[in-house]
Amino acid sequence: MLSAPTQNPHHPAGAAPLGLDWLDRSVCLYLIAPLFLFCAWFITPVTLALLALALCGTFFALRGPAPKLRLAWYWLLGVAALALLETTLSGIGHFFYTNFFDWVIRDAVLRDLSVAPWPPTYFDHSVHTEELIFILRAAVSYYLPAALVGNWFGNNAANYALFVWTVLGMTLTLLSACRIFPTRTQKVLCLLVFSFFGGLDWVGFSWRYGIPPLGQVLGWWSSYVQYSPNSTLLCWVPHHALPGWLATIFVLRHWRQPTLARTLPLLAAAVPLWSPLVAIGILPFFLLGVNWPRDYKITFDKKSGLVFIPVGLIVLGYLGLDAGAVYHRWEWNDPFFTSTGMFIRWHLRFCLMEFGLLALALSQLRRLDTPFYLSLLLLFLLPLFYYGPMCNDLALRGSIPSLTVLALACVAPLSKPRKSAAYGALLILLLLGAIGAVQEPIRSLIQPRWIPLNLSYPQAAFVQIPGIENPYHPSYFARKNTHGIQPLLRQHPPFNQ
Repeated sequence: MLSAPTQNPHHPAGAAPLGLDWLDRSVCLYLIAPLFLFCAWFITPVTLALLALALCGTFFALRGPAPKLRLAWYWLLGVAALALLETTLSGIGHFFYTNFFDWVIRDAVLRDLSVAPWPPTYFDHSVHTEELIFILRAAVSYYLPAALVGNWFGNNAANYALFVWTVLGMTLTLLSACRIFPTRTQKVLCLLVFSFFGGLDWVGFSWRYGIPPLGQVLGWWSSYVQYSPNSTLLCWVPHHALPGWLATIFVLRHWRQPTLARTLPLLAAAVPLWSPLVAIGILPFFLLGVNWPRDYKITFDKKSGLVFIPVGLIVLGYLGLDAGAVYHRWEWNDPFFTSTGMFIRWHLRFCLMEFGLLALALSQLRRLDTPFYLSLLLLFLLPLFYYGPMCNDLALRGSIPSLTVLALACVAPLSKPRKSAAYGALLILLLLGAIGAVQEPIRSLIQPRWIPLNLSYPQAAFVQIPGIENPYHPSYFARKNTHGIQPLLRQHPPFNQ
């Protein structure tokens, strides 16, 4: 199905290419392309400068000889068909049931980006003062290509374009993940494990509440945090999942190779505009994945590296507008916990159920490497600090890179059956995780389909939470005239919602 990759003893799975082939470059272009559109959010001189820098940096980061990649047509079609099936059942595109609570807001963001001048500006009609004008400040990369289509052809076209954009991202994700492994058996297992990977949510829910009905949301069995199965991520938060999966797989494939050093500035500039929380979770893998003593000059090359610094600073400046207003605290201060001791017990139980038991089984079946140890450390630490409007989004989304490492670490041991307690435990844990993961597509099949409501974001917020006092939550909005890069943004009057 694929040509044999070059062996690399430092690679987590034992193989990595010498250069960037067309699939590697497709992944990088998929991640960076929305940033080119984002440049249009700024006044003309800034737009031209940012676009020139981003295009120049991308060209030099991805240029050079490409190793041949022989990809069988039937394998490509098979993976694309699986990506199409998973995306359709996720509810994206509204061909099946879509999780209403989150997607009424997702649809509104896409609609506003499709009909309003960039960046969309809103006016709070409750009080007529300049201070109550808001600018959409959110991780918008997932929506921008579809919004451009919507700007040309209408909101329905934007909905279909978002579906196609997601299918493309899932196809690249599955193809890239399979390439880590050399044998056909391992590639097929990779597709299965990745599609149905999850923690022991079904066990945790059954322990606390009893056997769940089909289609039940299981992730909140621990009450204070969750580590979502991959199917849940695709159904609820593809804008976090796709960059987390693609960037992490890319790092693993090019671990400690010059190719990672050369593309790191591109990825570091692109990923935050998709998901700043995923960017936080993948930052340690970026830092440890590069062989700095040998390759630091490649990363800071003036053509492919340094040009992304002003681009990245502008992106971070935009995402940082009013970001301090988002609720945050240490997790053990949650009123759910009556004492620090109670938090410690719950946290240890959560870690054991979501990744600890799986890590113990894998430790007996494979050689543990730096990405594996790093993923366990991050999965343990992320729930300690709460950041998010209604739940700990830092843990929920920052965990995606580490969970991706853990999922891929299961494939090679699973492909070598043996009579051992560790192998049996691995098989049982993956099957139990899959039972929880299939709840998402089951819910899409048994719940009634609904179509996009064509609401603006403020209208959707009132539908999502009736009686909400302030629909302009700091997770999505920044007050106009706050400090930072706002003078560089295009100025528009609030659009007619």
